[in-house]
Amino acid sequence: MLHLVTGSPNQGTALAQASAAAAAGDDLVLMHAAVLAVRGATSFPPGVRIHAMAADLAARGIDPGAAAPGVAALDDAGLVALALRHAQCLTWS
Repeated sequence: MLHLVTGSPNQGTALAQASAAAAAGDDLVLMHAAVLAVRGATSFPPGVRIHAMAADLAARGIDPGAAAPGVAALDDAGLVALALRHAQCLTWS
């Protein structure tokens, strides 16, 4: 399953809910304000691939290299590829 998280990590609920619902083999994409989670001590579920939208990182002045370990920067083409790979997609905001 593909999980798209847009809500600010300061609110906590969207990322926490997505992380609780995600299972090994899923992809979780941090978008919009959710990319702020890459700077904190956020723990992500084991076996879930974590991505952060590169444009959203840049818009917030976050260097992709400064992201938490295991978080990969993702461009629009990569997001489309993930959407095609997964039969189901949930958006958390």
